[in-house]
Amino acid sequence: RNDIRLAVVQAFLDVVGLRERRIAAESQAARTREQLQLTTALVDAGRLARVDLLALEAQLAKEEYTVIDLANQSEQRMLALGRALQLDATEMSTFDIVAPEITDTRIQPPTITAEEVLGNVLRSNPTYSQAELQATSAELSVSIAKAGVLPSLFMSGSLGTGYSGSNYEPVGDPVPGAPQLIGYTGSNELVYAPTYAYATELVPFNRQFEENLNRSFGFTLNVPLFNNMRNRYTISQARVQQEKARNAVTTVRNDLQRDVLDALVMLRSAYSQYNAAEKTVNANALWLEYAEVRFTQGVITTIELNNAKVAVSDATADLINAKYQYVMASKYLDILQGLPLTL
Repeated sequence: RNDIRLAVVQAFLDVVGLRERRIAAESQAARTREQLQLTTALVDAGRLARVDLLALEAQLAKEEYTVIDLANQSEQRMLALGRALQLDATEMSTFDIVAPEITDTRIQPPTITAEEVLGNVLRSNPTYSQAELQATSAELSVSIAKAGVLPSLFMSGSLGTGYSGSNYEPVGDPVPGAPQLIGYTGSNELVYAPTYAYATELVPFNRQFEENLNRSFGFTLNVPLFNNMRNRYTISQARVQQEKARNAVTTVRNDLQRDVLDALVMLRSAYSQYNAAEKTVNANALWLEYAEVRFTQGVITTIELNNAKVAVSDATADLINAKYQYVMASKYLDILQGLPLTL
């Protein structure tokens, strides 16, 4: 997820930076066109040699090429941004971005320390949290494996009852019935036996539940004396996994610490480069103003004027690059800390 966010932000800032450089290059080319018109008039008046006009035309062609090249680079990075956002061809045909306003006031000297950033990163990074959980799980696995060499006592018990719809019982006193012939005497006299009838009813559920209740209870003691050293092997394996999990935590922490340090170094370097480039732009802009005046007066050649133009163009490009490197480093720190991205 962080890699995707980083790729999107990098492509976005590349597009914005290239567009800003193109605007600066177009401004420089427009200034050269004005200078070319003035030089043409001076050449026609005989105050400057035609070679100065040709040199300015060559410089203008170079600046126009730079404008086109920056536009092409901007389109390429726009495609990279669309791919990072997984846009299809139809969406890409209408896709565009709006450049945020990044003023000089946003370029501030870095004050946050590596320890502060790393603390925020470790609290929010899912990879580090996962590594810590795996290390905790590995420690518990060692304890579980050690428990395998200890005697174990198992307790078991059962409780059961039953109910039958055919379980009837007599109710009340017996009722005498008609005598029943059961045999004869030696003198052929009939022998009868009394009979009785009983009223019955189904034994109630609650009573059946109590009368049919049965219980059992037992203990089993397991002493692991001879098991082909399996327990010792299991403990060794668990300890190996524990060390691997601890090493994984250390590796993830070191990787995150390296990323934090790289981002802070990038941020500080970009801030220093921005300040230096800003001073260079101001100095070269003043140099160009004087060079244009002196060229109009015929004091310097076109080569010297073009050198001043190139110096301003290069310093402006360095200033823009440093600005967006600073922003990129700042956003990279936000991504590492799991903060929402805003420009």
